[in-house]
Amino acid sequence: MDQATNTNPSADIALGFDRDEGQNNILADQPFLPRDEGRPSIDPNHNNDQSDEPLQSDEPLDTLNMLVQQFFSENNIEVNFDPNAQVINPNTGECHVSPNTVLNLTDQHDDDVSVWDGMSVVTRPDRQPRGGNASRPSSSSRGHSIASHEINEPRLPAQSEDPVPINSPDISVLRELVDDFLLAGNVELAIECLTRSIKENAHSKDVNLACFCLTKLWDLARESDVNKRAIISGPYKLDGQRGVAGAQVIIKTMMLSACCKIERIGCGLLWSLSMMIENRPLISKSGGIEAILNAQLRYKNDLQLQIMAMGALKVLSFDPRAKGVMRRKYGTDVVALIMNEHTFDATIQSDGCVVIGNCAVDDGGNFVETRVYEREIEAVLASMAAHEGSLVVVEAALFTLMSLACSNANAAVIRQNHLINIALERAFDQYPKELAMTILTFIKRLKEQSS
Repeated sequence: MDQATNTNPSADIALGFDRDEGQNNILADQPFLPRDEGRPSIDPNHNNDQSDEPLQSDEPLDTLNMLVQQFFSENNIEVNFDPNAQVINPNTGECHVSPNTVLNLTDQHDDDVSVWDGMSVVTRPDRQPRGGNASRPSSSSRGHSIASHEINEPRLPAQSEDPVPINSPDISVLRELVDDFLLAGNVELAIECLTRSIKENAHSKDVNLACFCLTKLWDLARESDVNKRAIISGPYKLDGQRGVAGAQVIIKTMMLSACCKIERIGCGLLWSLSMMIENRPLISKSGGIEAILNAQLRYKNDLQLQIMAMGALKVLSFDPRAKGVMRRKYGTDVVALIMNEHTFDATIQSDGCVVIGNCAVDDGGNFVETRVYEREIEAVLASMAAHEGSLVVVEAALFTLMSLACSNANAAVIRQNHLINIALERAFDQYPKELAMTILTFIKRLKEQSS
């Protein structure tokens, strides 16, 4: 059995189940991670605990600002900055380029793109912008969704990566029964059989049986939304409850397992189930956010678990209720911690930036005045530095920094960070066509908030 990584009680993480009023606490017997007094409150008019430190010189930002303006001039692009533009909208599929212009993006999901832009742009047709005509998935590529904010089904691990032994008599009998249900077209009975087996296995704690059931549910969840709905809230009852019975069983199994393999599969299953918009608040209500954050803290060094966990949090961060839970549980602290543990994994960096950025805004795309420590900003800037050759990572990081910079306190922290100037310079050097507008808007916002 995999051993959990010891967590640091001083990491300012509070993951106790302090439910909203009127909400059932279904995991009363789950093990709690260490909890401290939480973060100090923040005065939104005060530049946080580092306000006594001098801001970095404006000279590097002014120089970069001049280079970007020169790029627009050379490529015959007129730019009008709109300081009152919406910051970010995580619940629509539209990219707002100006108050009077809307670019429609890919509508595969109606809430899977977080976008902002503070400029209106007119490009004259007689000159081509530098960088050629190659289309890239970026905020400046008209008609394209933001690649970092797209959500997709997680990839099931190959059998060779995570084999489930089938020589157990219990697993063999269960497999045969489930296969019979599926061959007869009775998917709901197969799901109920798997879910009940997980619940009944809670006492014997057979790891292989739990992994078999969770993997089979995951496989079924990927097949259709009908299956996803049945797994979360099928027509059966468990413990006299109807509606989120499946979610409760899955999440409780993760919380009580103390097994990396079970929690890894559980995170992937929750990710897949969250692909249905209506499932996201149900998963949050049932303790899914806490289960994922706990798994991340227990097994910080397990890359595959972290990819599954971060992917699940990314999808859930598009849900208002889930974002509220993440804020209360200091989820962005956990995300930043994992980003720092796996600096060179582009998927974790990109998804982590999206989670932090989404948690910084409300349903209407307005900045939420919550305390964001230097830890999150440092992690986002480090992701830009470590993945300067990845447009997906760099753009996700810029979107997040843009949202955070709507706060005076955060803008000051960003400007004080030693990575900010070189990160922006390298981003512009690598992707002038795709990121010039974004960088210019970001610089203007930083200087406005610090003035």
